[in-house]
Amino acid sequence: MTDWSAEVKPQSVTPYRSSTFDSPVGVLKLVASSFGLAAVLWENDNPKRVRIGPTSEHAADAILIEARRQLKAYFAGDLKVFTLRLDFRGTDFQRSVW
Repeated sequence: MTDWSAEVKPQSVTPYRSSTFDSPVGVLKLVASSFGLAAVLWENDNPKRVRIGPTSEHAADAILIEARRQLKAYFAGDLKVFTLRLDFRGTDFQRSVW
């Protein structure tokens, strides 16, 4: 009998945290990992557009707090260049065009 469990390798799962942001262009869902901001999603965004996996609401996350601060400043006209750490995830092709 084959021991299939010995052949299964655990997948690396990055926990994503999220919070919402009321912006002039609508409600945005900000998503972060421990590496940086991973996504900014529109209110009715297609979940297949950005495949990041499940998220948990965590408005007190430092990266999400900074993302909200910088977005507020941007929409107020006070910020032109964002300095957030970003967590780019995607295929080789996607990363080459970002």
